[in-house]
Amino acid sequence: MTAKALRSNSIFQGRYLFHVHTWATDGKLNVDDYFRFARDRGIDRIIFLEHIRRVPTYDVDAYVTAVKAGSHEFGVSALAGFETKILPDGSLDIDEKHANAAEALGIAEHSFAGDSDQLAGALTACFLRYDRLRAVRGLVWVHPGLYFKKHGLLEKERSRYRDLLNQAVQAGVPPERNMRYDLVSQPVFAELDPACRVVGADAHSADDLERYVNWFPAQQTELESRP
Repeated sequence: MTAKALRSNSIFQGRYLFHVHTWATDGKLNVDDYFRFARDRGIDRIIFLEHIRRVPTYDVDAYVTAVKAGSHEFGVSALAGFETKILPDGSLDIDEKHANAAEALGIAEHSFAGDSDQLAGALTACFLRYDRLRAVRGLVWVHPGLYFKKHGLLEKERSRYRDLLNQAVQAGVPPERNMRYDLVSQPVFAELDPACRVVGADAHSADDLERYVNWFPAQQTELESRP
């Protein structure tokens, strides 16, 4: 998916709340808490990204059902998606059934077990591997660079990091501007094609939602200025 094609992706248009976690994994809020927040704040769409592995630790069908029921009850559009880890071969730690059912999918690299060379190879392979998913739903690199940040490598590996961001954009996988970890940074985010700018709350708690609210007016200005 090119930058031009991403512009028409309705998932990331309008007043959206992207990347939220629930009690199903490590969040402190339930599904209905997010719907109440969205309804009260005039948000058009919630894009849930619950953590998942190939062998899930929770009832995935119940999670998806709760999202659909909440959308109907509160009158707020919602998508049931997943955040999953990248593996050394560039695949994702999610089984095919759940990958195919996901309405949005977040690629996470922060807990990658290898070194930065191996991570770069895995990400490059991953961006190319999931063409069929990009064609029908949101595929996003979430909190991009968190591996580098956690290992104190953001400055040392700055050139590689920027190259990976560019690869992601060229592959049609927008790098998330993550409000929890300030990744990608605002200056770098501003340099991205506006069509590839996706912002995520990475919300686990009410405090995370308040952080998102503080940024929300700027999001609306940016969205309205898109060509």
